[in-house]
Formats: sequence, structure tokens, C-alpha cells
Amino acid sequence: MDYLIDRYLPQFDFNEIHKIQINTRSNRVYPETLQMNLNTSWVTKTLFKLRGLPSTDISLKSMISQGPFKILEEKENREIVIGMVMDQRMVPDFNLNWDMDQKPSPSKQIKIAWNFLLEENQGTRLTTETRIKCSDRSTRICFMLYWFVIRPFSGLIRKEMLKTIKRQAEKPIV
Repeated sequence: MDYLIDRYLPQFDFNEIHKIQINTRSNRVYPETLQMNLNTSWVTKTLFKLRGLPSTDISLKSMISQGPFKILEEKENREIVIGMVMDQRMVPDFNLNWDMDQKPSPSKQIKIAWNFLLEENQGTRLTTETRIKCSDRSTRICFMLYWFVIRPFSGLIRKEMLKTIKRQAEKPIV
């Protein structure tokens, strides 16, 4: 199977995957994925505040429109891939440059690709994967320390996202 995320980070240093089964078709799940709103999740709001991220509009749309994430590619009802570039200090670079694998990249650069993949099978299996690629050894070591601390909380947020999308997508249409 050809996944869009493989076009952007086929090789990576770190990753995290979470899945959930949703009892409806992908054409109901996909819009909920894009519109997902985590403002009602106290876990997510708290973790965003602790990280210094905006915690009033926590949605995929706001992470793209107001944050450092940009849409890399989208296939409606199937997959969306967003990405961002950071430096070794974990500071986002708002000038997204995705040429790390095609030509030499600046040192101390971190690329993150994050997808939501929908696969129909007696409903929809929704998978979210985050892949991280560091440009050099010293950046990889720095990121490994950061990832060790942040990964459990990142996982909590991803699980909350999936549960929120499931709850919204499975609501009866009125």
C-alpha cells in the first residue's frame, strides 16, 4: 500500500503510532479528523499549557493555520500528512523546507511528518503516526533526550485525539 507519509519521511529516527477502530465509513471520519476539537479535553488543555502552546483552540485546523505545521499532502477520506521543521533547540522554523532527503540539509535540523490514515474494514481504522528525522548525530542525541520526556505526553494527546474523532464520527446524524 502506498502511504503519503512515506513520500516525506520514508526513513526516520523516531516514530509513534496510535490506532482506533471507528464504527462508520471513512467519509464520516475524515471531516471529523480535520475538525477535531480538543477544547473539552482537560488532559490535552493541561499538556498544551505546560508546553507553552495555545490551549484555547486545540484542533488540527488551528495547528495548521496558526502553528508551525503545514499540510504536506492530502487525499480526501484516505490520508492527510502535515509537517514541520525545527532546529536543535526545538524551535519551529516557519519557513517549511522539505528537502532534507533530496539534498544536503542544514545541520541541527529536525523534520516531523504526522499523518492521519483512514482504512476501511468493517468501519474505519484510523491511524495516526508521527515520524521524526534528525539531520545529524548531535541533533539526534538532543532530540532523543527531549523525546524521552515528551513521548508519553504526546501519546496521551494522540489517544485523546483519536477518542474525540471516534466519538464525533459515531454520533447519529440528526
